[in-house]
Amino acid sequence: MTGNNLYEELGGKPTFEALVDYFYAQVLLDFELKPFFENIDMKRLRDHQVQFLAAIAGGPAKREVDMAKAHKGRGINEAAFNRVAGHLVKAMEHFKVPEHAKSQLLDAVLGYKDQVIQDGGK
Repeated sequence: MTGNNLYEELGGKPTFEALVDYFYAQVLLDFELKPFFENIDMKRLRDHQVQFLAAIAGGPAKREVDMAKAHKGRGINEAAFNRVAGHLVKAMEHFKVPEHAKSQLLDAVLGYKDQVIQDGGK
């Protein structure tokens, strides 16, 4: 491991792109989650997700995203958030992300839970 930089350890941008592509393929197959992604520009969302995960792994960050603003009005509840997080875990397992890296990335994502679940979505 190179210091605390998971981005480099995991293989950089190509790894994160593949991880996110697999992740969204699974999310969109989930009938409970699919409605949350209707009328969403998936290419744009994919690019944002790659940047987000890369940044929390110590990679380059293009800009800070206001997670509360990005998810406002989407009606995301705790069950949906947890399903998405579960698909992220499965994607990391699919790509054999080491346990320490998986934990670090998941902990960072979970840190945004209160910003994503809004509008009485608990």
